[in-house]
Amino acid sequence: MVATSPPTDVPKYTLPVDKDNKATEVRIHNFSRPHMRAFHFAWMSFFLSFFAWFAINPMIVYVRVSIGLCENGGWDVLTDPRQCICGPACNRTLQNGNIINVVGAICMRLFMGTWVENSGPRFSMAFIVILFALPVAGIGLVTSS
Repeated sequence: MVATSPPTDVPKYTLPVDKDNKATEVRIHNFSRPHMRAFHFAWMSFFLSFFAWFAINPMIVYVRVSIGLCENGGWDVLTDPRQCICGPACNRTLQNGNIINVVGAICMRLFMGTWVENSGPRFSMAFIVILFALPVAGIGLVTSS
């Protein structure tokens, strides 16, 4: 009978891990690899995505005036705070935007579920955040509806 020794290439982690090399504790102020770094990048990525996705909604009061959707438009909303009279075209544009927002979210959830299963969560999230950073940055360049 040949005696076998335990494997010598077992990785050493700064956090305690279970038999599957998953961390068993969370140390918030620790950025050690790979467990806590993955944790911090995941919540930062989620926060940035969430913030970017919902950033335009509180600004819609100013945006609809600046891109000419109000029927009584043509004023500077910051220096002359009037109430926007939103006619049929304005309402239709805002409703279409909301519909596209919901449909896009549903389609992306279906697409991302499959993609994460095939490519893994790290690559998928990184790719989506990098890809959609351009359109989110382009929101500030909109001048008409």
